[in-house]
Amino acid sequence: MSEPTYTISADGSAILCRVCRTTSYNPSDVRERYCGKCKMFHTAAQPAPMQFRHMITGQPITPSDWQRALTIGDYYQIDNSVAAVGDEDTFTTYDIPTIYGQIESDEACPPGFFWVKAYSTDCPRGETGSFNICEATRQITKEEFEQARQRKWARP
Repeated sequence: MSEPTYTISADGSAILCRVCRTTSYNPSDVRERYCGKCKMFHTAAQPAPMQFRHMITGQPITPSDWQRALTIGDYYQIDNSVAAVGDEDTFTTYDIPTIYGQIESDEACPPGFFWVKAYSTDCPRGETGSFNICEATRQITKEEFEQARQRKWARP
């Protein structure tokens, strides 16, 4: 049996959507098990519908539990050590720097997406952009983020 995609608070005054991590205190949302952000009604044994498609391969990607739990204020790391560009006969590989970021907002974002500020050796001043939770290779602490800043975003 699948886990529910929502949690009702102990006092029954709120519903937490486990799909998008949004909490609603609207009595109607609680009563009807509704998430206004996802625009869906929850059922007790409904599987979490969050799934994405890889932009290049088209393969389905399901985020891990820790990726689904990412929320505003969290820090993350993306390790993409090498990228290859070209066709099967001629291609070039590039060393891609590690990206360190902090989740800043989910305003106007669909479930699984956030606005972030991200940094790397190629972008040491940081850049704001959208982020899909499947991109993160691991969640990091604020201390690890600050250590990366002190290294000027270089890998340890």
